[in-house]
Amino acid sequence: MWSRRPIAAAAAFLVAVSMLVSPAPPAVATDGVVDRPAIYSACVGAAARSAGFEDMVGNFAEKAADCLAHYGITSGTAPGLFSPLDIVPRWQMAVFLVRAAVPAGLVVPKATDQGFGDLDSFGPHIQEGINQLAALGIMPGTSATTYSPAEPVTRGEMASLLARFLEAVPTGPGGTDIGGISPDDTHFRDLDQVSFNTNRAIRKLFEMGITQGTTATTFSPEGWVTRAQMAVFITRMLAHTVARPIGISAQIADDMVFRESSLTVAISLRDNTYQPYGDRPVDIFSAEDPSEVFDEEGSCTAAAAPTGGAQECVIDDLDAHTDTSGNLAVDVEVGDVESLRIWLWTGDYKDKFEDGSTEYTTFDITTRASPAALLVTDSLPVSATKARFGQAVTFTFQLVDKNGHPVPREGIAFAVRVEEFLDNGRRVERT
Repeated sequence: MWSRRPIAAAAAFLVAVSMLVSPAPPAVATDGVVDRPAIYSACVGAAARSAGFEDMVGNFAEKAADCLAHYGITSGTAPGLFSPLDIVPRWQMAVFLVRAAVPAGLVVPKATDQGFGDLDSFGPHIQEGINQLAALGIMPGTSATTYSPAEPVTRGEMASLLARFLEAVPTGPGGTDIGGISPDDTHFRDLDQVSFNTNRAIRKLFEMGITQGTTATTFSPEGWVTRAQMAVFITRMLAHTVARPIGISAQIADDMVFRESSLTVAISLRDNTYQPYGDRPVDIFSAEDPSEVFDEEGSCTAAAAPTGGAQECVIDDLDAHTDTSGNLAVDVEVGDVESLRIWLWTGDYKDKFEDGSTEYTTFDITTRASPAALLVTDSLPVSATKARFGQAVTFTFQLVDKNGHPVPREGIAFAVRVEEFLDNGRRVERT
């Protein structure tokens, strides 16, 4: 038998547990699991506002359709309508991708005739888009002289198109370079009949979180693509590029923020044509209670500078600047607060923030208490002091804050040491 020790006397336990301060190493690539998703999104800030598509309310692609409207990729099929169930033909797909090229950082060449003889019934802007994508090698014709513009786009073809698009554009902050991916996923069982390149494209885009299957084991490469599916595919793709909305936008990678910690805010600044604003100062200020920040005239009176050094609500010498790509990553210190609102804006040197006239963006953070200790419990009755030899005892380890409340947090490594006392009194340690 072995003796049971009080939980409070953790150092005397036969099972001793410690929490490592650093997270566990990232998991290795796993078949059927998205391993390389984009950390940030292209559909934030102004790109997250409603486009007013009445037939998209409650649809799984509602936010994606709104995002495409912001970038001018599509304005819908009629005022207030997106037509999510319509099948996407090849000519339409070409137009979508050409319009997505500019915010994604791709220089589109001037349209030149690529020799397709079946485009006469389509307008000039459609013909231009088709010829431009063909010239780039992103969306070639179905033969040397035909484009088959009215033919529906299949799911397999969509994957090939998006993969070639990503190969041609720069990788954005938090995105993954598709050229560096060696897909390990083999869970789609219906890819035997597609070409080698299409097979690789589907599996690479799955790794990047852009495409999903129609079931857990099927991709349905010959299935047609609807406008709703197209919207989701393209917005997930754009997240890996430099595409960010007009104006200033900001986002964080972590869904869960802990008190008394730091987090990285990814900031992007774009002009009205989605081109980067480089070397521009960005001022950041925050407040636990937003209602107390501004006085009656809109002047900033009760804000804090969470980045340290810079003067809050004023553009000064200590404000960080965007890089040549119009992006900026800033570390923000989060105090012992339950919630925080962060303001971000840009201007000229010595400009002061005035509520109601200064353009800005905000985002709110709700924090969780940081883990301070491990709560260790076991499966024995509360009154038990010993366990019978050979009896299985289950130990449960739970992260708690300084008040003993549970703290949900993934990726924390534990070190467990077991001490076994033999009949001769010798102690054996096992980890």
